[in-house]
Amino acid sequence: MNSEATAPETVEPAPEVKRAAFDPNIDWESARGAKWAQWDPETATKYSGLWAVVRHKQVIAFGEDPDNVGAEASRITGIPQSQLVVCALASPDTWDW
Repeated sequence: MNSEATAPETVEPAPEVKRAAFDPNIDWESARGAKWAQWDPETATKYSGLWAVVRHKQVIAFGEDPDNVGAEASRITGIPQSQLVVCALASPDTWDW
């Protein structure tokens, strides 16, 4: 057994993999809101199967198209769309514990 540690290999993603646009100035309130909404049974049930932007435990925008939801939330809040977290919501019936 070799006791010397070696650095892991760096693996680059395949060229055909597209990465989502990411703004380092992410709106952390929408990130917290997404986490809350995905685990709040009432919110997850009401908006099941839809995309949403949530801030301060309030659904700002929701719909079937994540780009449209992000654009609408950006229009409402004045926060750039690239900084908002748009989350998918699933019914608590589908939660696997």
